Parts: sequence; C-alpha cells; structure tokens
Amino acid sequence: MLEHSSDAVAEGKGLALLLVEVTDLEQLTSEYGLIVRDNLLCHIARQTYEKLKDSGNPYITRLGDESAGVFIDYPGPRDSLENEIQQLCAHFDANPYLFLNKPVPFTVSIGAVIIDQAGNTVTSLIERANQIRNIAGQTPGNSCHISTLTEIEETENRRREEEEQKRKAEAEAEQQRKLQEEEIAREKAEQATSDEITIDESIPDEIH
Repeated sequence: MLEHSSDAVAEGKGLALLLVEVTDLEQLTSEYGLIVRDNLLCHIARQTYEKLKDSGNPYITRLGDESAGVFIDYPGPRDSLENEIQQLCAHFDANPYLFLNKPVPFTVSIGAVIIDQAGNTVTSLIERANQIRNIAGQTPGNSCHISTLTEIEETENRRREEEEQKRKAEAEAEQQRKLQEEEIAREKAEQATSDEITIDESIPDEIH
C-alpha cells in the first residue's frame, strides 16, 4: 500500500502513515521478557485496528521490535485526524494489555504523517514518520504529533538555509579574522622596520 501511495495521492485520495512506538520498551522487555514484548505489540496492533477500522480503513504491520506502522485513509480535516489519534491514546488506556491477569503499564508515542505529495519511497515515508514520532516522544505519557510531507520538507529547507547562512557567516568571520591578523602582522613589520631605521640614524657617523 505504501509503495502505491503516490498513485493514490495523484488520484486525490487522502492518506496518512502512523508510526506507533512503545515508550521505554527495552526496560519493559527486561522486566517482563521477549514474549510479553511481542504480545504487547500485537495487542497495540489489534486495539489500533479496532479503534480505526470504521473510520480509517487501517492496514497495520510490524516495524522493527518497538513499533507498528498504520496506513490509513485520511479524508481530512487535520483536526479530525488529531482527534482520532487522541481517542486512540485514550483507547489504549481503557484497554490495557493483561499479563497473568494484571495490566502491563505502557505508553506510546505516535508520529502521523499526512501524505500530501507523490513520489516518495516506502523508506522515506517511514523515516518521515519516525522523525515526527521522535517529536511526539518528547512529551511524557501517550503522545502524538502530526505533520504533512510538505511541512516536513519546508522545515528541512529552512534548516538547510539556516545552516548555509551560518556556514557563510562563519566563513566570512574567519576571513575577516585572517585579514585582521595579516594587518596586525603588516603593521608590526612596518613598525620593526621603522625602529631599525631610527636606531641606524641615531648611530654616530664615526661608528658607521
């Protein structure tokens, strides 16, 4: 589905990729073990499907050891998607994963990328979703962050422009520093030459 997302976007369909990652999964794995980790991810996938099946037509797959990818229809508007994801976070709280009849505490961070551009590879889409999930992960508890591909591209362009301006400013400052050092060295050389002439002129002719 991700491979053909460009075709869908070209046809005017709204799509979004969600990356749902468990917070501090390594610590949870250390405490409960690998089987509980895998079952927890399956639980998250099932609960995500149950919550979104009527509104987003979700396609869900495992992405690595810590996260699930969720590909959904996105008819818009944006605040509707944000509300849907917030409800998903609340749904996780209301439907905990049970191990030995006891809830296993966990939180998730969700990065949602609205696919509003064609021509993106599967790898680039997942990388973009992970960038946005990293932003969501800066907020404690269940958290989410949403961005469009266009917004991400604009942000990266601004960052590159700022880095280029900074690089040019540093290069100009370095050039100015070198010119000042050269000017100081030239002035010292001229002063040294002037001092030698002064000393030479002060020596009596008979000594010369």
